[in-house]
Amino acid sequence: MAGALLTACASYTAQPLPEPSAAAWSARRLDDPPLLAALDSAGGVSPLAAWRDTELARAAWLLSPARARAGAEVEVARAALRTAGVRRSPGAATETEYSFSGNEGSSRWGFALSGLFRRELGGKRGARRAIGEAGVLAAQAREAAEAWELAGEVRRAARVVVALRREGDALARVIELADTTLMLAQARFDEGTLSRTELARIGADGSELRAEQAAVRRALAEAEAALAGTLGLPAAALEPLDGVRIAPLPCPATEARAALLARARERRWDLRVLVAEYQRAEAGLRLAVAGSWPDLDLGHGIFFDHGVGKWTLGLGLPD
Repeated sequence: MAGALLTACASYTAQPLPEPSAAAWSARRLDDPPLLAALDSAGGVSPLAAWRDTELARAAWLLSPARARAGAEVEVARAALRTAGVRRSPGAATETEYSFSGNEGSSRWGFALSGLFRRELGGKRGARRAIGEAGVLAAQAREAAEAWELAGEVRRAARVVVALRREGDALARVIELADTTLMLAQARFDEGTLSRTELARIGADGSELRAEQAAVRRALAEAEAALAGTLGLPAAALEPLDGVRIAPLPCPATEARAALLARARERRWDLRVLVAEYQRAEAGLRLAVAGSWPDLDLGHGIFFDHGVGKWTLGLGLPD
């Protein structure tokens, strides 16, 4: 019995938190071999200079510290499910007696050893398992919802970068045309066929275009920094990334929108989290109702009753 009690005891040793390293974060890059290998296993990756926003979203989730936390929460929920399904371990009880008077020749000692077994009634174990199963579903849905939300943030940030780059390219072409126009206007002014006022107006138009180009460049730098932050990378890690290709979104037909709305209700991970939380609350109510049923305690064993051996059988209904 002592050996069983000792082997049933568990111990825990706290693990120290890892020290954050700024150097390790600064060394992150999109062309890291482990990251590329993980992306390859998830369906392939384009060359570094032609990444799509969907691939950047996968990379962001692989690099995100929330991924490890969400995965740990799923494992905790699974451990809780295993714990909820375990039946209560049997126990043992002993009792020792000594008669200090009136023994009349019999042994003064009495010793009892009995086992303790509890039978849960009312479906308590099933309700606890239902709570654990709903907890696993909720943890998995929260993990997928976080990945889904991060993917949306990356796609939005990538679209801003692409739009600003396109705007910058268009402005560069317009400025090139404005410079050509100014050069021709200067030639006409030298010939005396163009007034100084018109020449100044054409030059002012070119200056306004360059000021607009500078504003777009500043906005592009901020958008690229925001994209790098969403990816969990330093801004320098996006320098080799010449461009981001936007994966086209399908344009559904009018008659297919109802089916798409139904699929959206089924596949939205935030809705799955709410459904799992509802299932857990319902299972908690089942457990509370099952608590009105008393459990049955059984305890049978042997009793050395002052020289007389006896078998014992105990029944109990605990509160």
